[in-house]
Amino acid sequence: MRSTTLLPLVLCAALAASCASINGPRGGRIFLPAANKSAGEQFERIKSLEGAWQWAPELAPELTGLVVTYRLTGNGSAMIETLFPGDAFEMTTIYHLDGKQLILTHYCSTGNQPTMRAQPGEPDGAIRFEYMGATNLDSVNDGHMHSMSFFEIEPDHLLTSWTFYADQKPAGDKVFKLVRFDPTATDSVEPDWKREELESADALPEAL
Repeated sequence: MRSTTLLPLVLCAALAASCASINGPRGGRIFLPAANKSAGEQFERIKSLEGAWQWAPELAPELTGLVVTYRLTGNGSAMIETLFPGDAFEMTTIYHLDGKQLILTHYCSTGNQPTMRAQPGEPDGAIRFEYMGATNLDSVNDGHMHSMSFFEIEPDHLLTSWTFYADQKPAGDKVFKLVRFDPTATDSVEPDWKREELESADALPEAL
């Protein structure tokens, strides 16, 4: 009888030991699925974005100037993405490897910090991040960024999308179609993304 009772406990312990985990929000542990064999290649592609980017004119011809910068830190172990740098609306996302996983943490203007994990994919395909948890989020019903995708990563152009959730369901997608920033193409290197319009939920281009 005792061996029958212990068997489920032994199986559960073995399963837990076989699962990788990371430190989650507020010190809890988050158990991860199987290793993402694409994580290293995905991170190398994100690292190739280092530099400054501006709106692609075909998506947002009325918006000009610097939109986002990518900068490596930690001896190349993490990529810092700064969206709308220097503005009150500025937001930061940090991408890094955690073993066989590619992780991002997004420091959002809403005041919370969602963490997402890249899904396995083809070496040259889309890189899709899905929500794992968040800090400073009182309820899962509260608004937060829930997923993010790099659809295209090319030397001279970039296409990304962010999905915002509220009440545990999608509440809008925002697409960023960007090209390498060329300060010689404008009269000033200062950004001009019309802050008063961007503060509106409808200001950024909707999903294609």
